[in-house]
Amino acid sequence: MTANQLFYQDLKSGFVKHAVKEQGVAKYSFSHLGISFLAGFLTVSLPLLLDFVLFYCTLPNMKPDPVLNMSVGVTSDLTYLAGLYYSNPLLHVAFYLFLAGLAGGLAATISLAVTCFISNYFTDIAMAFLLSLIFNAFSAATTSAFFSPNLFVIPVCPLYIPSLAVALSELLLEALLFSLIYLYGVRRHVFS
Repeated sequence: MTANQLFYQDLKSGFVKHAVKEQGVAKYSFSHLGISFLAGFLTVSLPLLLDFVLFYCTLPNMKPDPVLNMSVGVTSDLTYLAGLYYSNPLLHVAFYLFLAGLAGGLAATISLAVTCFISNYFTDIAMAFLLSLIFNAFSAATTSAFFSPNLFVIPVCPLYIPSLAVALSELLLEALLFSLIYLYGVRRHVFS
């Protein structure tokens, strides 16, 4: 959220107009958008990676077995690449770290887009959380994780998950939508 705070301070102080004159609208906008997405990606992925490394270093390394681990609930209805969990668990963990990072990048992009239109820093950050709660409610009503990106990034989702192609396209389309809203907001502040 540090990148979003820098953009918020640029808007609040009026520095955004000077920065756009020096760099151009496209370069300024895309650099903040890229930094924000990357910061959100790393904010989610790195603590999960550290948690996994500490977990991996302290507990015994045993390959999961489908019969012995039947009660874990790793099935293709609730987990992406469930077969990979049993054949190559480290690759499965890496895939879910990447998926969680994409959801974190999406949350940072939502926060950045909202910053253009609402001048309350707490609201700007909390909006991604509020939207995720609304999406969770829609998902619970339909018993499918289709509406909620933060539900299908859980390795064993409590609801039925959409196909992987649908999930990835949903994450990318939402990131594109909020990126376009952000770009519109920057243009609105610069040319007003």
